[in-house]
Amino acid sequence: MNTLVVLPDGTLASGAGDGTIRLWDSGAGAASASSEGHTLAVRALALLPDGRLASASDDKSILLWDLRSCAETRRLTGHKGSIPALAVLADGRLASYSSDHMVALWDPVNGKGAGALEMGRHHVVMRYGDDTIEIDDPSSSFSSVRALAVLPDGRLALGSFDHTIRLWEPPSRAKSAEAPWLRDTMYYGKSSPGFEGHRADVVVLTVLPDGRLISGSIDGTIRLWDIASFKEITRLEGHAGPIKTLALLGDGRLASGGTDGTVRLWDFESCGEIWCLGRHTGPVNSVVALPDGKLLSGADDRTVRLWDLPTGREACRLEVDAAVLCLAAIPEDRIVAGDQLGSVALARYCGLKQSEDRPRDPPEPPPPERSAGSCSP
Repeated sequence: MNTLVVLPDGTLASGAGDGTIRLWDSGAGAASASSEGHTLAVRALALLPDGRLASASDDKSILLWDLRSCAETRRLTGHKGSIPALAVLADGRLASYSSDHMVALWDPVNGKGAGALEMGRHHVVMRYGDDTIEIDDPSSSFSSVRALAVLPDGRLALGSFDHTIRLWEPPSRAKSAEAPWLRDTMYYGKSSPGFEGHRADVVVLTVLPDGRLISGSIDGTIRLWDIASFKEITRLEGHAGPIKTLALLGDGRLASGGTDGTVRLWDFESCGEIWCLGRHTGPVNSVVALPDGKLLSGADDRTVRLWDLPTGREACRLEVDAAVLCLAAIPEDRIVAGDQLGSVALARYCGLKQSEDRPRDPPEPPPPERSAGSCSP
């Protein structure tokens, strides 16, 4: 099971490696409907403002679904590669990125493309309707996007294979005759201000309520960026391998999971690591903040662990049959885990196996070249 989305009525939607979309009755713990519109693995799901569900797949397509009938209403095509992520803009349009080096914008109402950004070798191409703008940039290279996030002002943040983060301001719905969409700006690499500093692929992005951007990279660092100045505010170090997942807690703290198997808790105000909560015996693929302040983590070691943050201890765990790829929290203190075999496990907090009472793992020594969790100017 590659992706999970909790719908407003508490129903759960899942996308699996066999291309199947399923809706789950969380009360009964059973699938209530399914659809097989995709021919390859489903990589991402997103709920649209009109109540439909969007799914993206390795089959290069995006499908829109009526959740009442579980019927396909539109098929969006144009990408030439796998589509690992979707994001919904405030105006209801849908953004996607693909291994074809293109970020696309779609209008779910008419099913048409609403804009595209293509990153090529030594050039950048922006498209909107019949307009095509090509910008020469000697510093550019073929660079697929690895992470996507929507900023409060409507711009898209794009984390890339080339270690950078770019911002793209998509064209507005109403194209102005006197100001063609060339005015819509994409901040690109060294040719104009951008976010540079990571030493490897940027693979996860999340946005704070105040608009600041957080990035996680294969270089093992987490960085906080000021959008207005394009400056790095804080650099957090402590993971001994790539960052795989980030989650914001209600109190403003940040949780992270990485290939080193650790789950870590960070405080941006003090610019440091609060706790190394514990260690899975495999890469951590998902961390999810719960409404009651607890934290969930799921990993390749086939376990889901519940962390009590006031004490920093592992409270309990759930063991499943394969690597845990995705997690979700649903009402009535229940959790859902999707594993590599395509199974979905549903459990209540109180039904998990209680962990032995043991001290939490202390933060590991920082790397010699820089203090863990230090702030950068």
